[in-house]
Amino acid sequence: MFARRAFGGVRTAVSRVSLHCNKNSYGAFVPSASLFFSPSRRWASTGAPTHAVSTDNPLKIFYGSQTGTAMMFAEELGMESQGAGIASEVIDLSRFDEGMLQPGTTAVFLAACYGMGEPTDSARGFYDWLVATDKSLEGVDFAVFGLGNGKTHCERFNVVGIEVDKRLGEQGGNRMLDLVKGDDSDCIEVQFDDWQKELLPLLANYKEDGDSAATASTTTTASKVPQPTVTIDTTTTTRSLSTSSTDFFFNVLQPHVYNENTQLLPITSKKELSPKSDRKTQEIIVSVEPHTQSQGEGKRVTYVTGDHLVVYPPNISTNVDKFISLLKGKDKSVKEFADTEVIVKRITPGSSSVPQNVPVTPREMLTYCIDLQSLPSPKLVRTLSALCADSTQAQTLLSFSEGDTYKREIQQMSRNVLQLVEEFDSITSFPFDLFVSVMPALQPRYYSISTSPVCHEDEVGISFRVLEYDTMMNKHRDGICTHFLSHRVVGDYLPSYIWSSDFKLPTKDTTPVIMVAGGSGIAPFKAFMEENFTMHKESPRPFSLFYGIRDPTEYVYEELIREMHESGAIENLFVSYSLDPPTGEQPKFLNVDIVANGEKMWQQLEQGAYIYVCGGSSGFGPAVSNAFKEVIATHGNMSKAEAQAYFSNVMQQNRYLEDLAD
Repeated sequence: MFARRAFGGVRTAVSRVSLHCNKNSYGAFVPSASLFFSPSRRWASTGAPTHAVSTDNPLKIFYGSQTGTAMMFAEELGMESQGAGIASEVIDLSRFDEGMLQPGTTAVFLAACYGMGEPTDSARGFYDWLVATDKSLEGVDFAVFGLGNGKTHCERFNVVGIEVDKRLGEQGGNRMLDLVKGDDSDCIEVQFDDWQKELLPLLANYKEDGDSAATASTTTTASKVPQPTVTIDTTTTTRSLSTSSTDFFFNVLQPHVYNENTQLLPITSKKELSPKSDRKTQEIIVSVEPHTQSQGEGKRVTYVTGDHLVVYPPNISTNVDKFISLLKGKDKSVKEFADTEVIVKRITPGSSSVPQNVPVTPREMLTYCIDLQSLPSPKLVRTLSALCADSTQAQTLLSFSEGDTYKREIQQMSRNVLQLVEEFDSITSFPFDLFVSVMPALQPRYYSISTSPVCHEDEVGISFRVLEYDTMMNKHRDGICTHFLSHRVVGDYLPSYIWSSDFKLPTKDTTPVIMVAGGSGIAPFKAFMEENFTMHKESPRPFSLFYGIRDPTEYVYEELIREMHESGAIENLFVSYSLDPPTGEQPKFLNVDIVANGEKMWQQLEQGAYIYVCGGSSGFGPAVSNAFKEVIATHGNMSKAEAQAYFSNVMQQNRYLEDLAD
């Protein structure tokens, strides 16, 4: 399926959250999102900081991040606070210990949502502790910025941030600022920027050296070059490695950058799934037996139906070359820039997008570690403005960092850093230590696994649409990971690992299953169907499949789906063509088919059916949920409010599961 960005969606992510009035998959009690959804809801009065931040007692910036956004914001806040003279420390919540929250502590939390209502993996331990603890947090000043997606999961919008904010207040903490529920479906970068502009003056007012709030406020908005957070030193030693990407993976990326479970899985099969379509959809199969160098006891990959394969892609080589050429001209201190081995060391506490304290070349950092294609944050735009030698260009670029102008000139125009540096040619210096400090880390992508281990015990499959598009400024873009995947061949390796998801079939074999797929969102349902066909040949589960595509050329796995339907592994099959249907059919969207077959779907809902939705997050997901609410209202003889309550109850029972991303 798709790669995801996390906060409300994958699966969004982020996915990105749904905390319910029951036990979640981890056995932790989670409250209903409806209790906390109102933006005006306050858990305790908001108060000014009660104590000073100092070098000996720095601001603690905690983050829980799955796909990197919360981490990027945390690093940015660390740089902004240091620039305002406020001592700070950036801390991954995987390192959290309750001793970090003592009286006199000032802490902020960047709380992202992931999956179907879960904290991120790194924040799970902290979250479970906070929900259950009876520890007094009196004397702890705190503020929370939540990361969610109001369109992808509006029912569960920002519930992780809401719960963290609520529990910190309930345990006696002093809330410096009201919770801000960042919304990735709008412009979360601007929302975060506004939040930190409000936060930093509060902290500056209570600094021991007496700096004023006005000083900090100016620091966050003026065009000022920040201090690098790393040093880069040319090393006189070498790694004693070959130049192969395999050696680099095992000696640098795996131990210093990637998830510890990442292995090199060999590609055993690759094929086009939509050869006649102008939008390519491909399938890659990898072996569960990793590269021999990583093999050992327990190294064979295992997974269950519904899991994800997480893939680490490199940047597109042409983009790497462009940045090398760019930085050769902008940073005169780097000699033989691209392939000189250097050592990166962190100056201030925190993480880094690149390996630290190990020999690595700038080319390797640009290829494997730094995100060269994402949109710059308002903070990064201000940094580029400060690098402009021409005052007019500097002022224009500075205006791009603010509010609606940022949305229009950066977000809607899809301007990335390379494009901005090319447009604003008075940026004559961009030191590489600063570049490494301000650029975000290249993040892995999550793909729904399209195979079931019941019938594919030795292999893992993913299906994906190759992403390419032109921006509003006619700049061509390729998706980083799908470009990488589309250029792999049999025998190549994928740096990847298995991520366990909640997208699982019900335990009871007679429970009806309703699957709703948009485009390449068919991937996890192929695995569901294979398992149903293999394990329940005589008496298959009652499966219904709604499949929405543009035209017949995008009908992937058509032969398999028809075979499953004829065998009874799919009881009800509905295929919708939105643009160019077969002769005799009218164009229609998938949600129309759901409503048209509402009576049958209502009967299955009353029988305890589980609904699984996989497709796009911005339009597809909301359209599907609204269609089911209409079905409930019409065939359950309910008012709109009653239908909403019924639907919310289905979600609270974990019977409506989404795997959405754009």
